Amino acid sequence: MIGFLVATLVPIPLLILATVKGGIVAWIVLGYLTIFTALLDHILPRNWHNLNAAREFRSGHSLSIALGVVHLFLAVIAVRYLGGAGGAEGWDILPAILAYGIYFGQVSHPNAHELIHRSGREAVQLGKIVYTSMLFGHHASAHPKVHHVYVATPYDPNTALLGENFYHFFFRAWFGSFREGLRIETHDLRRSGRPFTDHPYIGYVLGAAAMIALAWLGAGHFRFRPDADPFVGLRPTLWIRAR
Repeated sequence: MIGFLVATLVPIPLLILATVKGGIVAWIVLGYLTIFTALLDHILPRNWHNLNAAREFRSGHSLSIALGVVHLFLAVIAVRYLGGAGGAEGWDILPAILAYGIYFGQVSHPNAHELIHRSGREAVQLGKIVYTSMLFGHHASAHPKVHHVYVATPYDPNTALLGENFYHFFFRAWFGSFREGLRIETHDLRRSGRPFTDHPYIGYVLGAAAMIALAWLGAGHFRFRPDADPFVGLRPTLWIRAR
């Protein structure tokens, strides 16, 4: 149990270190999250003694909640210090960005998936917030209400078609699940007689917009000065640049 907790939590301080230092340190962290983690499958014994799968893992729920909260902290750290001044700079931020992408995709995403399947309202809401912070909030609706119902059929946008390449599937899945999730949530809302303000997509869209705004503000592109050109902060700039 202790070893599992250590393996689960170690990437968190490493990501913060990669954010601050960048460069070779960030490349080492990226290597830990990718190459070293992949090598563990070959290093660990094949007869690894696991607990009974039917046995309840009491600490799992608390750990899942903790990872959800930590994700939000890491998202703010990444946006603030990889997009603005104070952290790694220039091309040194590249490995840190890749490391965060790996972590959010391999840890935060599946953990949010677990959270939206929990019975407690707080856990489900946290899962939705985590997904929304990754601009994928609609998955919290499309996954249980579309994918679970129509999986492996043409009606499920998250089921890859035979011979479909990754990039075509990616766009079809993202936009398709957004559309189908919106359709079924709107239908359920009307059927229950609840007001439109209860629509979960309002939170998904506004939350995603807030994350984009946070990224824009954190990168220092939108500073208000009464005596300055009001459009200067809105002109596009290179997000990777030597300062």
